[in-house]
Amino acid sequence: MGQSSPQLNLGVVDNKGIELEVGWTDNIGKNFSYYVKPNFSFARNKIMFINEVDRVAPNGKSVAYAQRTGKRIGEQFVYVFDHFVANQTEADALNAATYQKWGKLIPGDVVYKDQNGDGQITDQEDRVAMGNPRNPEIQFGVPMGVSFKGLDVSVLFQGATNNNVMLTDAAAWDFPTYGQDIIGRVKALHLNRWTPATAATATYPALHYGTYVNNKNPNSSLFLGDGSYVRLKNVEIGYSIPGTLLRKFGFSKTRFYAQGLNLITWDRLKKFDVDPETSTGGDWYPIQRVFNFGVNVTF
Repeated sequence: MGQSSPQLNLGVVDNKGIELEVGWTDNIGKNFSYYVKPNFSFARNKIMFINEVDRVAPNGKSVAYAQRTGKRIGEQFVYVFDHFVANQTEADALNAATYQKWGKLIPGDVVYKDQNGDGQITDQEDRVAMGNPRNPEIQFGVPMGVSFKGLDVSVLFQGATNNNVMLTDAAAWDFPTYGQDIIGRVKALHLNRWTPATAATATYPALHYGTYVNNKNPNSSLFLGDGSYVRLKNVEIGYSIPGTLLRKFGFSKTRFYAQGLNLITWDRLKKFDVDPETSTGGDWYPIQRVFNFGVNVTF
């Protein structure tokens, strides 16, 4: 009596995957050598059982599509974008029907699809699985390098696919006022906002200052980005001075090097201008290139 029930770690998940790595190293003559070691991994899981109730809409329609059973861990459940409110007449009709309960709709606001046909957008009955979980199902890399006499070059390509990132706050929204997000941080995707003049071509809703859940919904398909990418992760060029010259100065080995990180990234998040390896949420940091120069001396 008077005690809450403890939570249980209850569920069954089926995991399957494969990992593959192949390496090749060879020498050509006395002074030239090279290597390449590509790797690949694929992992997929499926929730076989989770202790959840059957979902039924208020109109009695089954909403089995909202069940977590049979889906993957971390599946993205979103409200699916349908269109923007065209004019005040449509806005008045939607508001009278309480179509979306987050606030009063005006022209240019987002209208989501009514998945169960009950005339209203609700949390459990109108969100559907879309895209992939945040953790990539496929990851790969290709490290390679060559050396000739004292010169060496190494390169690393890496990438991932079958993953989506749900972007919120300053990563996607216009004029956010959430937490540490600074007012006025807008991006290129906001330029294609809805206005009466751009209604036919707009891909972003009408702009609003601060909190505005009609458009800035953290579960909207508008902000579900494809996290796939291929990146030139690392390039390093080095030169080792011949030992015959070094011994005169008491050194056994000296190597000068220059290194570049995140030099080129091919991804599908250009309009958000965020790093494809960012976590799901409001991280808005752009891709950062890093350059290092140094010398290694061994006595």
